Amino acid sequence: MFENKTEEQAKKEILTMVSEYCDTYHNKQKPFEPGERIPYASRVYDHEEMCSLVDAALEFWLTSGRYTEEFEKELAAYLGIAFCSLVNSGSSANLAAFMALTSPLLGTRRIERGDEVITVAAGFSDYDSSYYSVRGCACICRCDDSTIQSGYTSAGRSSFR
Repeated sequence: MFENKTEEQAKKEILTMVSEYCDTYHNKQKPFEPGERIPYASRVYDHEEMCSLVDAALEFWLTSGRYTEEFEKELAAYLGIAFCSLVNSGSSANLAAFMALTSPLLGTRRIERGDEVITVAAGFSDYDSSYYSVRGCACICRCDDSTIQSGYTSAGRSSFR
């Protein structure tokens, strides 16, 4: 199939086929019929995204690579900031954001050992672990639905009565 072709020629042929495949079998717009299911959150992509996915796979970039670097640079430029870093999940984003708050570049505003950090009782444990990693103290905010009172728990003390 690829004899007498360079890698670039073979890749171009594959990506052309992927584009045609996507246009033929995916994202078909059909008129709505009453009684049909309406998806609340569906995937939105076209042949360009599918080709980018296959292109990255052909290079065997299964983690961040040139597409990530390109996106980070373009997003940073769009936001008017110097740097942008992608992470794999919301949990990782929260951890990265919290660790940025411990930077010495923030001077007296940085979070330091022993500082109390207000967080929610219904949050994920990875949020709390980031506070503890800098020897901080998580102040757990919670609400009592029956009395509509709020309070916090910190280092064994509680403001709830």
